[in-house]
Amino acid sequence: MIVSVAIFSVVMLLATGAYYSLIAAARQSREQTTAMTTLSFALEDMTRSIRTGSHFCITGCTGSSFSFKDAAGNVVVYGLSGTSITRQVSVSGEYEASGPITDPSVTITNLAFNTTGQSGGDLLQPRVTIVIRGTIPVGPGLPVQSFSVETGATQRVIDLSN
Repeated sequence: MIVSVAIFSVVMLLATGAYYSLIAAARQSREQTTAMTTLSFALEDMTRSIRTGSHFCITGCTGSSFSFKDAAGNVVVYGLSGTSITRQVSVSGEYEASGPITDPSVTITNLAFNTTGQSGGDLLQPRVTIVIRGTIPVGPGLPVQSFSVETGATQRVIDLSN
């Protein structure tokens, strides 16, 4: 009887340890998925706004900021502030308060906008390539995971002369 209880206790101890490991792995996976989903949502919002916008680089474009007119005619500026991507909108010449569009759990280390076709006379449709590099949390006590995402957005309105 004592031997049976001892064997049962050891088996239950191993099973409980494996169960806790599975729960921790599921939590880490969920945190990574949430972070990447919020980053994907922010990137999709940026590209949608840029595709429907016009007049790229109104206030000048630097490596980490990009400006354009949105579909409503407002000046929109995307940029890197600290470790977050921010969006500023100018309504009637006055900029509204800037706010981050990325989740605080995602650390953005590099944001670059590469533009082509925004200068007149080049006969190229305006296009923006967005490159984002950063890190996302993997779990408590574990190292962060690096990522690099690149996407492009081409202005929908035909503008070959700009």
